[in-house]
Amino acid sequence: MDKNTLIESVTEYFKKVDAGDSSYLDLFHDEVTFFFPKFGDAVGKQALLEFGDKIGSSLNSIWHDIAHFNFIVSGKTVVVEGQEGGVMRDGTHWPDNQISSGRFCSVFEFSDNLITRMYIYVDPDFSSQDSDRISILSRNVECLDKEKNSCSMVFSDSEKNTLLALKGIGPTVIKRFEEIGICSLSELATYEVEEIAERVASMLRTTCWKNSPQAKAAIQIAITKAREMN
Repeated sequence: MDKNTLIESVTEYFKKVDAGDSSYLDLFHDEVTFFFPKFGDAVGKQALLEFGDKIGSSLNSIWHDIAHFNFIVSGKTVVVEGQEGGVMRDGTHWPDNQISSGRFCSVFEFSDNLITRMYIYVDPDFSSQDSDRISILSRNVECLDKEKNSCSMVFSDSEKNTLLALKGIGPTVIKRFEEIGICSLSELATYEVEEIAERVASMLRTTCWKNSPQAKAAIQIAITKAREMN
């Protein structure tokens, strides 16, 4: 497998996970070795299924910012740096980009076109519930006060009003941007329509945004305005 083929295989894995497609297992060797913090070390596809059941029990949805992944390839090893987010079972959206950032790093090794090792390095406290560690390490301790909601990842009032003044942009569109981690016009300006539509579709577990001309038109209008102002 050449470099591009390795990257394509890893990218396919993340796309299938975001879509809830269990055929991601076809990308793995039967005796794949696996690691995830707190879950620990494990071997075999059955371990991947067990992990999926466990992590899935706490999540309604998950997305990965595939378009902005950083790939490092050496031989048959692919290292991926990126950002992920989603919605917990209780409706909490993460990351908040204050305490939680959704940053992760995954290592994949290949043999005979299949993934033989996948080690995932990430903070499993997706929604920032580990207050003891946060109080020691975080520079945003005030964000522990959930009732204040001072760390919600949202557009400023002025930028929100700018978007709301545009044709086809309503509160729901802005909410979707915020839910996938886009909370400023400067950040919005760095995205393409398809990237946002794909991430929202993955988060909602529906194809409506991805297949809707109206939704894509609204996204394009918002991106164009963001780029005009940056």
